[in-house]
Formats: sequence, C-alpha cells, structure tokens
Amino acid sequence: EKNRTTKLKREVKAKETDLMKFTHANTKILNETSALTERMHRLEKNLNNKAGAGEPTSNNDPAAKKDAEERRKLVHLVRLQAREVDALKAEIMMLRRKGGHI
Repeated sequence: EKNRTTKLKREVKAKETDLMKFTHANTKILNETSALTERMHRLEKNLNNKAGAGEPTSNNDPAAKKDAEERRKLVHLVRLQAREVDALKAEIMMLRRKGGHI
C-alpha cells in the first residue's frame, strides 16, 4: 500500500510539472498574441491616419510611389499578423479541448 501511495505521489508530481510546462507555454503564446495584436492595431491606426490625410498622390512622384509601396507592405504585414494571431488562438482552443489548462 505504501509503495502504491509513493507511486501515485510521483505521478501527481509529474502531472503538476507537465501542467506548469503547459501553463508556461500557453502564457508565452498569449503574450505573443497580445503583442502582435497591439502592433497590428498600431499599424492599422497609422495606416488609417495616413489614408485619411487626403494627400493627393501623383503617379510621377517617386516619394508618393515609395509611400504607396510602404503602405502596401504594411497592410500585407498586418494581414499576416492577423492570420498568425488567429492561428495562435486556434492552437490555444485546441489545447483547451485536449484538457490543457490555460
């Protein structure tokens, strides 16, 4: 009986260690998600501010072309980050369904 109790205590300790590892990993994912979401909102705000400025763009103006290209790249980056955030959220939900504690 004592042997069984000792074995069960070791199993509980191992499960607690696993739980701590999963909690740490999930916390890291949530922090990354938060940082990416915050960055995405800042980028969107900057894009909206620039788009709302009403500056006419000339097809022959190299600076305007450069700004438009930079804006296009930022929009692409925001979309990629939004997909990454969605993927992280899906991974968190999958872990929750598998019985992981977040």
